[in-house]
Amino acid sequence: MSSSLTSPRSLGIAIGIVACNTTIQPNNVVTDASTPDGSDASADPLVLQNTCESWMAAQRATDIRKLVPASNEKMRSDMLTAGGGVRKLGDTYYAMWFPKSWYSATVRRVMFTLHGTHGAPEFEWNDWKDHFTRRTWGFVGLNYLIDETAGDAGYLEPDAIYKHLKEILDEMKVPCAVDSAAISMMGWSRGSIQGLRTLIVDHADRKLLLGHLANSAAWGSNDDALPAELVTIRASGNTNALAGLNYWMYCGEQDTDENGVSKCAGMAHAQEFLSSYGAHIETLYRNPGPGADHHSLPVTQDAVDKALTYFESLR
Repeated sequence: MSSSLTSPRSLGIAIGIVACNTTIQPNNVVTDASTPDGSDASADPLVLQNTCESWMAAQRATDIRKLVPASNEKMRSDMLTAGGGVRKLGDTYYAMWFPKSWYSATVRRVMFTLHGTHGAPEFEWNDWKDHFTRRTWGFVGLNYLIDETAGDAGYLEPDAIYKHLKEILDEMKVPCAVDSAAISMMGWSRGSIQGLRTLIVDHADRKLLLGHLANSAAWGSNDDALPAELVTIRASGNTNALAGLNYWMYCGEQDTDENGVSKCAGMAHAQEFLSSYGAHIETLYRNPGPGADHHSLPVTQDAVDKALTYFESLR
């Protein structure tokens, strides 16, 4: 379930989002962003684009986690050059970026991502930017690694991740109208597992997320490491406890853990468990190709298209 910090594919979770009628200036003063005739700025794609892009251009937080080596830091600079931003959020930060076509889309969608072990939001943008541009998806990624020296304890748990998601949407609804968007989540490796869990937290709260793309990890081929949220659900005996949750899952047949156990076996077990408590698993895409390793989803076009098509069907 671990990934190298030098990997450009430390995937996260994914979200879909849309925009509002005020502008946040670089000094965080909120001003009216309606058009000269008094109409809602978010109803005009060009006004929305100008408002959101101006806000993102001001998001250049420097007192956030540094990415090493330089090749990883370059992913951040590339994202900023492409019009994205990074904004401090409490003891962490988030990254955001939207393709030019997003502002005029009939349905504005955003993928909220959770990265992998030692990963960062910028890695997910690097892996998915071409797909998101082609399919007109916005990107918002949370850095949920707080302390790289603390092992598993250095990563935020689902309750904290979800709290930050709500804060992000509240911050972005003014400049980028994210409050009316269609939000989906995607997580890779560790982020896949945290996303499986975060969707359950969301289901019991504001139901902001349409579903979760679980990429290349679950909790294992048995329930020895069953996440706390699922322990509670199993104990309840309620076979409809997860009704209304939507998942799309991916694994590569050449992907194994440190003990040589197939990651696909763990994903298949998660599929069976979640389904038995009422969740909808659209598919578990098992890639049999010779290059189907832990990082293979972003370079498997058929799987990418099937996944995004599914999330685009959700309302």
